[in-house]
Amino acid sequence: PDLGATIAATVAVATANPAARLGTIDLTIDNADVGRLLEDATFAQDRPLDRVAGTVSLNAHAEGPLNDWKRARASAEVAALTLRARDMVLTLARPARVTVAEGVARVERADLEVAGARISMEGALALDATASARMTSDDVLRVSADGRVPDMVNAAIAAGLVDLERLSGDVEIGRAHV
Repeated sequence: PDLGATIAATVAVATANPAARLGTIDLTIDNADVGRLLEDATFAQDRPLDRVAGTVSLNAHAEGPLNDWKRARASAEVAALTLRARDMVLTLARPARVTVAEGVARVERADLEVAGARISMEGALALDATASARMTSDDVLRVSADGRVPDMVNAAIAAGLVDLERLSGDVEIGRAHV
């Protein structure tokens, strides 16, 4: 109740065969305090999420064999999300859906608004090496941003979410106007 969450679980143990033991979990979170949900989490091992506040509402469902959770299937419908870190506010522009099956997470278009820009995500992301080997070149997680990238980066830095000394890597830009 403190988190605004309810959980309903069903465990079917109708046989002595461990492979046939199945579980189902339904989770509803209504306007839960994100700070409370993330109290023990970290961005990186030494970066606490204590700067992040906000609320989330979602419904999730998972089912699968109890002895092999990697074969489970799960889905989540995020109805609302608002995150704040100092002066930066990120909101979910419309409900988003994520599914996980066979080691692959699939995002059905998720649109976020932050720092006067819109960030959209859709596609697939392998969660393990086995799933990655099965994926095709069409199975990618596409992220696009419509807005001023410097404004987004500056907002993330000001919010303390990006440490420029630790930021590295390659960026591939398809269509860009600078």
